[in-house]
This record gives sequence, C-alpha cells and structure tokens, in this order.
Amino acid sequence: MNGVAENYSPDSNLPVIITDKLEKQGLTLAEFEVIEELGGGEVEIIEGRYKFYKLPDGDKLHIKRSKFYPRHEYYWYGISPRSLERSKDCGVTHILFIMGEEGFVIVPISIVEEFSKETRTSIKEDGTIRHYHLLFSTGPEPELYFSQELPKYSLVGYFHVLKNSYNI
Repeated sequence: MNGVAENYSPDSNLPVIITDKLEKQGLTLAEFEVIEELGGGEVEIIEGRYKFYKLPDGDKLHIKRSKFYPRHEYYWYGISPRSLERSKDCGVTHILFIMGEEGFVIVPISIVEEFSKETRTSIKEDGTIRHYHLLFSTGPEPELYFSQELPKYSLVGYFHVLKNSYNI
C-alpha cells in the first residue's frame, strides 16, 4: 500500500505489483509497459541499480527515464561512463529513453557513445566524469542534443508512442 510493492517475483525478488496508484511526477510510463509494447522481454542482468532487458528478437536494452522539463522544453538524462561501459561489456544494443508520458526512444548504443564524446559532463571531485548530459526535444520528431553549438542527432526513426498504456 501507499506505493510500496506488495508482491515480489520469486526468481529475483523484484517488485511486480504495486497496488496503489503512484503519484504523478511526470515519470508515469513504467518499464513493464514499454517492454510489453515491444513484445515482452526478460531482465538479463541486475547489478545494483543497473539492469538490462533482452527482447525476443535478441536486442538488449538498458532503460533510462526522465520527466519533461517544461521551462526548458526538453527531457534531461544523465548517463555515467560506468553505465555505458557495463552496457558495452554486456552486449547491450540500445539505450531506451522513456520520455515522461509522451513515449520512448530506442537509440543504438553507438549513437549514445558517439554523442557522449561531444556533450557536456558533470565532474566528480576527483576530476573524473560523473555523467554525460543528454537532452531530448519532444516527439514526434525528437532530437538528441546539448546546445546549439554542438551537433544534433535526429531520433525520428527511433521514437515510439505507447499504444497500450496501463496507466490509470
């Protein structure tokens, strides 16, 4: 109750049912909705907060999510070098970015890696990169960008609107 998971999967002790309606924070599309929309899939690896799904077609997806920031009219994502490294080591083929309630974008990991070489970063106290900044414009023709001075990547062919939403 109160947004707390009540039932857990027997194989990996992950919450599978939350009985109360979650409060809207702009992050209402759930991972299971998106994975079901793509034909189902299985969690292949979970290490701390990092996990990825393997789809029936063999694609492997790591999922990131963001709410919409209306003041700036974008979705903001941070992705750490460690997360990119894990994804590459695990054979992840795409990063799936959930865009609030709007939909999702499935971006080949090669594009995310290429973009991360050019974008702004946040730095830790020791001088290493904490995370890369990724901004997405809204659909149906979203772009991956950081500023007007840096290259933009069209994500038109990668954008999906959720057809069968389970949101209440």
